[in-house]
Amino acid sequence: MKMKQGEIYKLNDEYKTKYKDGYKHNFIYWNEEDKDYRGIMLTALDKTEYGNRLMKEEHFKKGFKFKYGKSDSKPTHIAPLFLLKKVPYNELEKTGELSDKGIEFIKGIISELEYTDWKTHMKKIRNSHKK
Repeated sequence: MKMKQGEIYKLNDEYKTKYKDGYKHNFIYWNEEDKDYRGIMLTALDKTEYGNRLMKEEHFKKGFKFKYGKSDSKPTHIAPLFLLKKVPYNELEKTGELSDKGIEFIKGIISELEYTDWKTHMKKIRNSHKK
């Protein structure tokens, strides 16, 4: 089955032990590079030092497993990255979708998103905290 831009996925629980680093967060599917998916990580962390961007409830379609915000005090953000996801499609679960407003929001900030992988991103963050 082909993934569509703006759909939200998460690693199926049965595969979590297979991947030690990353893949714990839901991600927005955006496009593909070779056989890898480019996804934008969703998080409840408001980490300005990471450049996380606040999403709005209207950016998400209702009726899916993924819900906006863990609570009123923990709204949903995106990490400002296109992360390569090297996970087979059959190991993923679709958990939600962006609304048209959500897709437009991402398109509006797309030029600000860095293309990287999780290990490189975390190394960059650790190095920035050492300074």
